[in-house]
Amino acid sequence: MFMIKKTICLMMCFFLFFVFVGCNKNEVTAGDIIKVPVELTKNPGMVAASFEIEYDTDAFQFLGKNDGDVLGDVTVNQSKGKISAVLVEKDFSSMKDNTDTGTLFTIKFKVRAGAKPGEYKFKITNYQFININEQEVKAVVNIPQITIK
Repeated sequence: MFMIKKTICLMMCFFLFFVFVGCNKNEVTAGDIIKVPVELTKNPGMVAASFEIEYDTDAFQFLGKNDGDVLGDVTVNQSKGKISAVLVEKDFSSMKDNTDTGTLFTIKFKVRAGAKPGEYKFKITNYQFININEQEVKAVVNIPQITIK
């Protein structure tokens, strides 16, 4: 009986290890279509945001974007290796800063066939966040790292 319990325990440990360690949702392979979230994690209050996101064009092909649930719709301009994003609060009637956190938008990429395996980071540059009084505020935007297998 002790051996059966020990065997079951070991099998459960192996299963949990595989589920929580072996399956990383940020691991992709060539040809995959991925959606990369752009997350606002610290928001002191704002009505507008603009910034650029730099990415490796040898690894990723830009396909498009989807609006998120924070601020308003995103306007995106894409040029080689750079995405410029502008968001403006959708409801100015309250005359208050939006302090929500969450997904600003998601970027849709295709992982290129010739992409080299490794870790890829997206760099946020030229950022500006503006409150209702037209003052610049400091916010934190995060984009997850992607690993190509």
